[in-house]
Amino acid sequence: MARTQRDWPNRDHYDGRRKYDWEKWMDGQLWRMEPGKDFECTSAGFCNAARDYAKRHKIKLRLSSAAHLKGAVLIQAVKKK
Repeated sequence: MARTQRDWPNRDHYDGRRKYDWEKWMDGQLWRMEPGKDFECTSAGFCNAARDYAKRHKIKLRLSSAAHLKGAVLIQAVKKK
C-alpha cells in the first residue's frame, strides 16, 4: 500500500555515478567485479549500469556475466577504432 514520506532519500545512495568508481574501472584494464564487494545489485543490473555509463561517455565496453563467473562481472573499456 502506498504511503507518504517526509523527505527525499539520500541521492548518493541511489546514484550509480557516485556509488561506483566508473572512471577508475574504465581505464582499459580487465576488471573482475564481485557481487557484494564491488556492487550491491544483480549482475544484470550492474551490467546495465556499466553500459549506461559507457554510452554516456562514448566508451566501447566489453563485459561478461557468464554463468561460470558465479555472479561476478568482467568489464573492460576498449579503444574505439
